[in-house]
Amino acid sequence: MRHWLTVSVLLCLMLLCGQVQAAADISVGDLTCEYKTNPLGIDVRQPRLGWKIAAEARDVRQSAYAVQASFSKSDLLNSENLVWDTGKVKSGQSVHIPYTGSELHCSQRVYWRVRVWTNKGESGWSQPSFWEMGLLEAKAWQSDWIEPDLVEDDSISNPCPMLRKEFKLKDEVKWARAYVTAARSVRAAYQRRTPRGSGAHARLDLVS
Repeated sequence: MRHWLTVSVLLCLMLLCGQVQAAADISVGDLTCEYKTNPLGIDVRQPRLGWKIAAEARDVRQSAYAVQASFSKSDLLNSENLVWDTGKVKSGQSVHIPYTGSELHCSQRVYWRVRVWTNKGESGWSQPSFWEMGLLEAKAWQSDWIEPDLVEDDSISNPCPMLRKEFKLKDEVKWARAYVTAARSVRAAYQRRTPRGSGAHARLDLVS
């Protein structure tokens, strides 16, 4: 009798440990917004989110998810001042999840995370990801078109013109964002000048 009781207890413990291990091995990653990782210049007010599940076990199927979002990374990690909190949503969908939180405005950065429930257990919260809104309205473009002072001749091949503007900054720059557009194509670059001459130089191949 004691032998069968010991075997039964061991089996229960093994099954319980297996469930705990399976749950611990489930995580969420590869968070995307409009198919991009941490994108800038998002121009839709309800961007679509997606993620992938990583698990050691096979045949892991999502049964529910929860998404949280905030304008502050620290608030998100503490589940405070959230602009979007879906709660537990019963769904196997992990792509094309539209943002339905507070209204978003130009240049706002939104931090978000997700957790899932599956047939093999649940995950913890994913690492935070973010997306940043672009200029959503025409009036937000407070700028003028610029063009080179040259006469174009479509019958010959002309070199690509380079436009340059120098300006001085009074304070130290923590971060900056350039919104650039063109009738055809454009590539932007910046160069920092120091009292001793030219400093850091960078070319912006991806332009918001």
